[in-house]
Amino acid sequence: MATITQRVLIRFTDVVLSVFAIVIGLPFFLLLIVVMVLVQGLPVLFWQKRGGRNCEPFNMCKLRTMRNNTEDELGITRGLHDDRITPLGALLRKYKIDELPQFLNVLKGDMSVVGSRPQVMFYVEKDHGLYSQILKERPGLLSPAAIEFRDEEELLGMVPNPRQVYEEQLLPLKSQMDIDLATNLTYRKYLSVIIVYLVSVLFNKGRYSGKSLRL
Repeated sequence: MATITQRVLIRFTDVVLSVFAIVIGLPFFLLLIVVMVLVQGLPVLFWQKRGGRNCEPFNMCKLRTMRNNTEDELGITRGLHDDRITPLGALLRKYKIDELPQFLNVLKGDMSVVGSRPQVMFYVEKDHGLYSQILKERPGLLSPAAIEFRDEEELLGMVPNPRQVYEEQLLPLKSQMDIDLATNLTYRKYLSVIIVYLVSVLFNKGRYSGKSLRL
């Protein structure tokens, strides 16, 4: 786990990166909001309870990508071709643009730039022992598991039983990676995750192929 000094450095960097992302991205988001209202109507933002540090719930913010009132407590989709996802929403999800409002959660202190992806409360409450290990640190935008499994929705869209595959195969793999991140989080680890993410995006590397999935 991070020391007090490392936590201060991580929090300082979280604030700096969040402010930078919000200021630089503001013109783009204002334009995107207009497009979203014209194409799929209101609301633009979607809020959902997720597990925060020490398993305390918080309201995570995303751009709305699904038809109104179609989200379930599990947060599992049937891939980008899920009929609940709007055409514009599929595009936003494909390029992770829908996640960018979470910089507001980072600025507020609910999340960090680096940390396990926030899990829906259904799973946090179902397996409190597991998530008490993962959520010793704040959840985040980026993590080794999130980078490796960034094509998770496409993988789940390939199988007839996405919930079973997610719970029995993907979730155990991701959880172990998340425990390792929380247990060994340092400022150096924090920076390395950001660098690995940038490299993975620029060079399209580090994806989980899904070949080992038992379909």
